[in-house]
Amino acid sequence: MTTEIEEKSPLVIIHQKQINTHHHHALHCRRCGNKISRISRDRLVKLFLFWLPLKKYVCYRCHRKSYRWG
Repeated sequence: MTTEIEEKSPLVIIHQKQINTHHHHALHCRRCGNKISRISRDRLVKLFLFWLPLKKYVCYRCHRKSYRWG
C-alpha cells in the first residue's frame, strides 16, 4: 500500500492568502454594517477642497453618504 501525499501548489497558497487579506480592507457602514462603495465627490468639495484626500462613500442598504479621510 502506498500513501499519496497531497501538497498544495504555491499558486493555491498565494490565492488563499489573497482571499483572506481581501476582506480586511473592505469598508463597512457605521450604521448598518453593510459594505460601502465609492462615489464621486460633490462639485463644491472638488472645487474648494481639492487638495484634501477626501473620499466619498455610500451605503446602498441605508442610503447613508459619508466622507472618509485618505
